[in-house]
Amino acid sequence: MGIGLFMLLILPVYGNVIKGSGSFLINGIFPISNGKNLNMQSGFMMYQAMKYAVNMVNNNSDFLHGYKLKVNEVFDVNDYTEVQSKVLATFMNKVPFLIGPYSGESSFLASILTSTFSQIAISYSASYSEFDILDHKEQKMFRTVPSSKFRIQIALDLIKKLKWNYVIVISSNAHDGEDDSRPFIAKLPSIGTCIDIQIKLPVSPSKTDYEAAIKKLSSDGLEKKWTARLKGLILFTSKKDTAELFSIIKAQGIYNQFVMFCFYGCTNYVEITKGNEDVINGTLSLDIANEKIPGFEEHYLNLRPSKDSDYVLNIVWETYFKCSLFNSTSSTNAPCTGNEQFSENVGYYSQTPVHTVAYAIYAIADALEHIISRVCHRNSTWMKNKTQCVIQTTERKYNHNLHTLLNKMSYLDGALDDFRTPFLRINRTIKYEIHQFLFNDGKYQNLLRATWELNRPNLKTHPEDALKAGRAKFTFIPDSIDHHFVPVIVCSDPCPVGYIKIKDFNSLKSKCCWDCQKCQPDSISVNDSCIPCNRNEKVESNQCVVLPEVVISLTGPDFDKFMVICIILIAIGLGLVFFVIGLFIYFNGNRIVRCSGRDLCYMILIGLAMLFFCPVTYMVRPSTMTCIFRGALPGTAFLMCYAPLFLRASRIYRIFIHAKTSVSRPALISPQSQVFVVLGIVCVQILLASVWFASKNPAPDYIVSPERDFMIVQCTGDASAVAMLINLTLSVVFMVCCTILAFKTRNFPKNYNEAKFIGVTLYITCVIWSIFLPTYYLNPEKYLMFREKIVSGLCILIGYVTLIGLFGRKLRLLLCPRPSDEDVNNQQMWSFSHSNESHHLEIK
Repeated sequence: MGIGLFMLLILPVYGNVIKGSGSFLINGIFPISNGKNLNMQSGFMMYQAMKYAVNMVNNNSDFLHGYKLKVNEVFDVNDYTEVQSKVLATFMNKVPFLIGPYSGESSFLASILTSTFSQIAISYSASYSEFDILDHKEQKMFRTVPSSKFRIQIALDLIKKLKWNYVIVISSNAHDGEDDSRPFIAKLPSIGTCIDIQIKLPVSPSKTDYEAAIKKLSSDGLEKKWTARLKGLILFTSKKDTAELFSIIKAQGIYNQFVMFCFYGCTNYVEITKGNEDVINGTLSLDIANEKIPGFEEHYLNLRPSKDSDYVLNIVWETYFKCSLFNSTSSTNAPCTGNEQFSENVGYYSQTPVHTVAYAIYAIADALEHIISRVCHRNSTWMKNKTQCVIQTTERKYNHNLHTLLNKMSYLDGALDDFRTPFLRINRTIKYEIHQFLFNDGKYQNLLRATWELNRPNLKTHPEDALKAGRAKFTFIPDSIDHHFVPVIVCSDPCPVGYIKIKDFNSLKSKCCWDCQKCQPDSISVNDSCIPCNRNEKVESNQCVVLPEVVISLTGPDFDKFMVICIILIAIGLGLVFFVIGLFIYFNGNRIVRCSGRDLCYMILIGLAMLFFCPVTYMVRPSTMTCIFRGALPGTAFLMCYAPLFLRASRIYRIFIHAKTSVSRPALISPQSQVFVVLGIVCVQILLASVWFASKNPAPDYIVSPERDFMIVQCTGDASAVAMLINLTLSVVFMVCCTILAFKTRNFPKNYNEAKFIGVTLYITCVIWSIFLPTYYLNPEKYLMFREKIVSGLCILIGYVTLIGLFGRKLRLLLCPRPSDEDVNNQQMWSFSHSNESHHLEIK
């Protein structure tokens, strides 16, 4: 019978259906009253929506083929602990359908009994996530609202859109609360948001519990650096808990510290907002999209109590308007005037989602119509020759088939969907709305801020699969998300340009909380790292910008005059050197040239030419080759002057001193040996230059001004005073030794003593060096080419002093001899005789 009946259910219906009569009973569980207060939206309006939907079905007499729906009993239940007794009463009274309960917690408790007694129940508000794991084939519990898993995704999308990265979560101890908050918190890291604390309310919290929860939101419960900031408060709380929390926040006057977001909606319920408007101002609310039921508003606003009317309506009327109906002696209120009536925001609230109750009734009617149309079909075997279809509406023989049919009309998470649409019914698009309670245009309004839609065409997809497969449409009302109304909630502000984030990676909040640390002046911040700029770059707007290169060389525009003077002096100096060299070659056999020590004189002249060439290396932009010359040429040039000069002075000194004690010749006074000695000394100088090159690779280098507004190009060794000292040490030593020898030979016989000219030359040279050395090493402004100018001037000046002091008199003797110099031509000065092995001094 069962299989045959089910096959009939899924086959199309042809022909007529034989009508019958009777009523299918429906019980309802609604939280109509809460002590002395009324729950107009969550209770009474939902109850009226059920009655209206039943009337809509009954008014279409052909839809159920003569059968009707009837509201049997309504249970006013506000405490979820009473739910099970009402489910039991429904079963005992043989009522096949139960609308409710309201909350997730009560629905969970009811599902235990609906499974035990095979009682069909449809909740109109239980959206909690764990509802998905129920075996609806066994639990007999359905719902007309989507799973909270969709709410969780919407909340995550919204928080990401609002750029909140640090939130507090308060949750009720219930399925509609803590159980939904856990997956939400687990997914927060995926959008870059951290949770500061989660506050869990106990079961049946008292005022003390609410106060303790709010206290945790103060400075002693949060990060110290976050106490002065606005706090993002996510409420996974029941309507009662939400209202109580708002009252405590208002009493403590701390509502300006929070921006709140109600996960289960709050701004569209007057029992929460009334009296707490200033607290809720700016609060965001996630609500299921309210779908209008045609005709319901007119029906509700035209409600009037009478002696024959619904007793629930009469009680609510007296309580809400605080008046007494029909001269009731049990009420102390004044008699009702008859002018009382419901209107918008006066007992009627259009934002209440009453369609969730109506859809439950329509789903029951739809399932019954399928059952009746198959059972009472005229062509059915058991309906032959019958004029009326008789169905025992109180029997449960059809409950299994009804449940099977409802199960096929629902998603895997128990949410009912449209199977066949005789009335306005749930469509396959899940819709939510985000509202904000705001003081606007002189009054408080619940403004629509955004809508969220997701098409869910397949009934057998889980919510997670629907979220992955579908593309949600998250639409913000233009200009609605204004940070003036919805501020950004962060743990730490973004670091300014040039700063990096310093995080405590041992903390789970390191992704959202940090301190800012400024980078060094020569560094920029990139991906939370300080990246130093190159030496030839400066920082501008957190970017490394190449410094403008200022050509500061001896040929630069700032040194034109100095360059001209240098070029003139170099040209004259080199011309004189080459003139002397040519003259010496021309008079190579002359006794003056021969007695002067030709080989050493030529080496001195080569050193002078090198000295005059040294400034040229500073007149061009540095390159590797010019840097090598800058490092090696000055020291070698000075040594090529002082080493031969030292050997000449020591030769005179040793000859005269040795002649007093012996007639044999001194060692190492032959021209060849002295040349080799000079070359050996030059090799030592080359080794010293190699030390310079080893400490600083001879190559161009950037020198940046202290203000980092420009750069110049210098050789790497130019900035090293120590390297310059090592390079010139040998030259200074020989210069000092020459001066000492010149001083010691000052009293030798005049006609045979050249030491006087050497001494005068070296005395002047010592004065120049004594000025140069402190000026060079004590000058701090190396980046202005001052040291280079000093070295260039030193080379030119010492070149002229040495050239004139050592070769001036010889040139006069060779070019302009005087009669008084006859002794020179007659060999009255120095006479040197040479042989292949040796030479000795002859005095005449």
